[in-house]
Amino acid sequence: MKKLLLSILTIVVLSTQTNAQDSTAFIAANDAYSPTNNDMYANIPTGSGSNLRLTGDWTIEAWINILNTNAEINLIETYSSGNTGGFAIRLINNKLRALQITNPSTNLSIVTGATALNLGVWNHIAATLNETTQELKVYVNGQLDGTISTSLTTLNLNSVLRIGTRGDSPFTRGETIMDEVKIWNKAKTEAEIQAQMSGCFYGNEIDLLAWYNFESISTNSLIDKTMNGNDGTFIQYDTNSFTGGAYYCANATVSVNEVEKNIEMSIYPNPAQDVLTISSNEAINELFIYSIGGSLIKKEMLNNNQIDISSLKKGMYFLLINSEKGVYKEKFIKE
Repeated sequence: MKKLLLSILTIVVLSTQTNAQDSTAFIAANDAYSPTNNDMYANIPTGSGSNLRLTGDWTIEAWINILNTNAEINLIETYSSGNTGGFAIRLINNKLRALQITNPSTNLSIVTGATALNLGVWNHIAATLNETTQELKVYVNGQLDGTISTSLTTLNLNSVLRIGTRGDSPFTRGETIMDEVKIWNKAKTEAEIQAQMSGCFYGNEIDLLAWYNFESISTNSLIDKTMNGNDGTFIQYDTNSFTGGAYYCANATVSVNEVEKNIEMSIYPNPAQDVLTISSNEAINELFIYSIGGSLIKKEMLNNNQIDISSLKKGMYFLLINSEKGVYKEKFIKE
């Protein structure tokens, strides 16, 4: 049984709040599409000992807004000549491409998505590498968009990771706005990507190696919002190369009456497909299901200690249970 002592309950979803987290984004552009004609990009050092020298599974994700069609738009990349390994996330004719690299000339795996992204709108992109299943995948707006099999294991001996330019050269290609760049040392599932792509974060999430939201930037320093210290530097820094972000995080709270008693309650199975069962030593008055972004999805009455969740889309949710002794909150995953 779980025991929870609550005073005033505030739902915070992965730092969460409403549909949001960030109001500023980084313009990675060249030529006329840069506000100052600067080819600004970011360098993140990945020297010996850096946890961005990835091994094993990984996920790389971001929000992007394409300003102009280009044959190749480089987004998040690290590789160089020889057998130094690395990875790359880029657009080819506005389609998402991911590369798992051992040698960029002779030994690499490439997957390209099926969807050509529209200009002038925000899209969430993600790529994952799973060494166990030997799959390299790309996702667009939470939907699987391409997959290939690869036997290449993850290797990264490169000294720098770049955002907004090629991995092997500080040559900016393409015109796009980037926001909410995150690097994980796990292969996130489709459900996890969907549940978190518009969520708000603390920076202490498990398996999150680096997070760049481009917020509150006043110098050429790019600060990693996790505790891992993967800070970087903007090259050709200019304050005009920032604009409105993909979404904004503002605290969305659900307040309840103050309670001072222990509540014993558990829910199972978790994850679940159709039905959640609640075990409790207290009488339950009401049930509320909230999205990962803090929005109320539905209000339920308990029926034989069970809740029908079959109509919910796959993803992560919060269950708020109002009992005689107070309020119980639990996160669950709908499969």
